[in-house]
Amino acid sequence: EIVAFLDQYVIGQEQAKKVLSVAVYNHYKRIFGSLANDGADAEGESGRPPVDDAVQDVELAKSNVLLIGPTGSGKTLLAQMLAQVLDVPFTIADATNLTEAGYVGEDVESILVGLLQAADWDPERAAYGIVYLDEIDKVARKSGDNPSITRDVSGEGVQQALLKIIEGAVVNVPPNPGRKHPQQEFIQLDTRNVLFICGGAFVGLAEQVRRRIQRRAGLGFITDEALAEMSLRDEEPEDDRPLPEDLRERQRELKIRRLEKEGREESKLLRQVMPDDLLTYGLIPEFIGRLPVCVSLEALDRKAMVEILTRPKNSIVRQFQRLFAMDGVALEFEPEALEAAATEAFLRRTGARG
Repeated sequence: EIVAFLDQYVIGQEQAKKVLSVAVYNHYKRIFGSLANDGADAEGESGRPPVDDAVQDVELAKSNVLLIGPTGSGKTLLAQMLAQVLDVPFTIADATNLTEAGYVGEDVESILVGLLQAADWDPERAAYGIVYLDEIDKVARKSGDNPSITRDVSGEGVQQALLKIIEGAVVNVPPNPGRKHPQQEFIQLDTRNVLFICGGAFVGLAEQVRRRIQRRAGLGFITDEALAEMSLRDEEPEDDRPLPEDLRERQRELKIRRLEKEGREESKLLRQVMPDDLLTYGLIPEFIGRLPVCVSLEALDRKAMVEILTRPKNSIVRQFQRLFAMDGVALEFEPEALEAAATEAFLRRTGARG
């Protein structure tokens, strides 16, 4: 049901939608399943068969999610639609603005202010919400020859500060983070049942995965992933569509096909991301461990861009048609016009945002 709802708004990304839906379902099953079990005895008052005590006492871990994918591939939209279908408070926070406590910038506790606002300042309702932390790749640990010169307050420092909140803790949230004073009252928010979805483009990660696979292949470890990477170019079908006669249009079409092929290759590599790759990229082990579900999104091609213009329930074409309909005007688009718009957006390399 969750996947079917996402299909109405998100084009493509079939694997990501399935993995995300299962992760979110397990997250809330963990919460409400434990609440239901607390009210039922061992003989199964809930109507379910009794559960073995050894299984009943198992504590389920949070299924926080890491989304990896290029700009405009649908990371934020997926998180928004998940919150909508579940009818839970939702907020988006930008990781690039975060710093360690005591430094210029926003403390990590400030990301929970938006969640409280979405829950009408009800801490109990906010405790079951979803936080989407965007640009998480920007808080990767800074690499340098002499890291002791300056403290990495917006990189590793932020990751360390986020650990407690993401794992689950009672956090004192200032109602007005912009104006801090010792006498202000804090709102206590328990984040043990808050689902954190972290997303980022992770530019350069695909190439890092490629080097890792090639390095292992060179040492004689010819694994399935190595064979898959080595055959990336071999399995790409040739594009047999005719090229335009005009030289400028021909060059433009060849550029588009090259970009589409690069996008497919990068998507295949990102599907093979391992914790070691994220560690090398700059995420600390403790932070990686608190994001057990890792999902990669595919780069959008021209065909997907055309579908994005028309298929979703809230597509931009339908929005303009509704605006014109308010003035009694019926707006229609020729297929060639939609194709041209999708091509321009694709060449901007901004994904669906183009």
